[in-house]
Amino acid sequence: MKKKAKIVSVALLFIMIFALTLSVHAFDANVEGQLEKYAETVMDGSQRMEQTQWHFRNNNGVLEMRLFSITRGIWITEWMRAN
Repeated sequence: MKKKAKIVSVALLFIMIFALTLSVHAFDANVEGQLEKYAETVMDGSQRMEQTQWHFRNNNGVLEMRLFSITRGIWITEWMRAN
């Protein structure tokens, strides 16, 4: 009986070590992905601010404005009144 308990405890110990090893590898893969994202945003050692530009239009006598991201090439806001 003692022999079976010892075998079971050793087997559980190996299973726990194996599970921890797998979780560490998964964590490392996640960190590498984060580093790649960071490397894309930081070109020369300094972070760059997003460049934006306001666009204006006259819509039926109402002056409206909308913010455009030059960096990402997308509209950031919807058209709104320019008061």
